[in-house]
Amino acid sequence: MPPVSSLQFDGRLSNVAVQYQNAEYIGEMVLPSTPVEKKQGKFKQYDKDERFTVPPSLVGPKSIPNEVDWNVSEKAYDCDDYGLEIFVSNEEIDNADAPIQPLSDATEQVTGLVQLDKEVAIANTVFNANNYNAGNQKDIAGAWATLSNDALTDIEAGIDACFMPPNIMVMGIETWRKLSRNSAILAAVKGTLAPQQIKGGGGAAKPAVNIQELAEYLGLDAVLVGSARRNSTKKGQAASYKRVWDGPTATKGGAALLRVSAGSALRDVVWGANFAWKQRQAFTRDDVKGAYGGKMIRVVETYDLNIIAKDVGYLFKDTLAT
Repeated sequence: MPPVSSLQFDGRLSNVAVQYQNAEYIGEMVLPSTPVEKKQGKFKQYDKDERFTVPPSLVGPKSIPNEVDWNVSEKAYDCDDYGLEIFVSNEEIDNADAPIQPLSDATEQVTGLVQLDKEVAIANTVFNANNYNAGNQKDIAGAWATLSNDALTDIEAGIDACFMPPNIMVMGIETWRKLSRNSAILAAVKGTLAPQQIKGGGGAAKPAVNIQELAEYLGLDAVLVGSARRNSTKKGQAASYKRVWDGPTATKGGAALLRVSAGSALRDVVWGANFAWKQRQAFTRDDVKGAYGGKMIRVVETYDLNIIAKDVGYLFKDTLAT
């Protein structure tokens, strides 16, 4: 096997790796990347109590204003490396109409898997009950599966429970299908002030809200709905395709309200961060496999999913089944 030093950074293929996006993946919208200069490091976290405790500010004619101070703690991040590689034979490259095409196709293929792995990691982070305060989560016990149940009250209670207002809501497609036709949500968002009847059969229309309407009504920047699937079995076993955003307990549904960073830096209180050391990159090296040898393409990225403030998120568990 060629030594690691034979790996060559490939700018063209790295552009493919960075630009390649699967519309079904929402993970990097849920936790946008925050670039960091070092693989391991620390960031400062200010004491919440002092931020909201107002000392007397009245100043007498000959007195000095009260002095305030901030207690700052340091929290560590530690990025891990994630990557996959794929072999492209020289025979395939030599017989292609354009030399870059087999390499580009292979890069897209392996990049998709790297992205899917990250999508699963972010979904697992979002649906992990340990990443929320005990008072910032609720077991819905399948109630949202019934369209006449009041899901809106649950959501508004979750928003109020967050110490600072969340700016996104995230869920899987099955949970969204129920929420979009929930009678209480329809009544509020559509402005009828009364539950709407969900009719079906005979060509009757089924009213529903869209994600923009619900986000605007709740005062959120976005409602994000995940529909990606993954094969949950090991290679060689019969495939079993599961939704990535199924929820804390697979197939039972889940949703979360989160306060996340809207930009590339942490300037506000956020539930979690996606610290990224370097962007996704592609490397190639010569390989002796096959009759004519070929190229091994490696796609890697380095990041750390870090929970920062558990009290600015809210988790809904088992939204569709108990």
